[in-house]
Amino acid sequence: MTKPSLMPSNTSLTWLMLGLNLAAVPHFSYQPLWVGLLFLLMITWRGLAIWQHWPLPGSQHRELSFVQWFIAAGTGLLMLNSYGNLIGRDAGTALLIVMVGLKVVEIRNHRDYYISCFLGYFLIVTNFFIFSEHSNRCIDVYRHYFNDKLPN
Repeated sequence: MTKPSLMPSNTSLTWLMLGLNLAAVPHFSYQPLWVGLLFLLMITWRGLAIWQHWPLPGSQHRELSFVQWFIAAGTGLLMLNSYGNLIGRDAGTALLIVMVGLKVVEIRNHRDYYISCFLGYFLIVTNFFIFSEHSNRCIDVYRHYFNDKLPN
């Protein structure tokens, strides 16, 4: 009896990367250039691993794990340089974007795949509810409408 593959299919990973790109692109206008470049670098790395059989970080390629750790540490330093701290709306969104890219590189099983999907949903929500003035207007209309209708 053969053991079923725990790795998501290349087609699934390709669609995930396309969806994450679509979720992250609107954030690039609010973020420094390095955030978008790091995200696209990580997505490209995974794409080349799928289509050109490039190696990924893991037990067989320990040196690539160090490259990934270096990218994560460099992200922290770039965030401190750009934002002055690691906390806040813009800094948190930048960290989320880069870490989603890093998570895509290390997808090894279906659990990692689903975590990346949910991080993509969270990335979409941050675009609509944190950076959109339209969402604030919707909340104001909702409050106005229900404050008039609520009993005292």
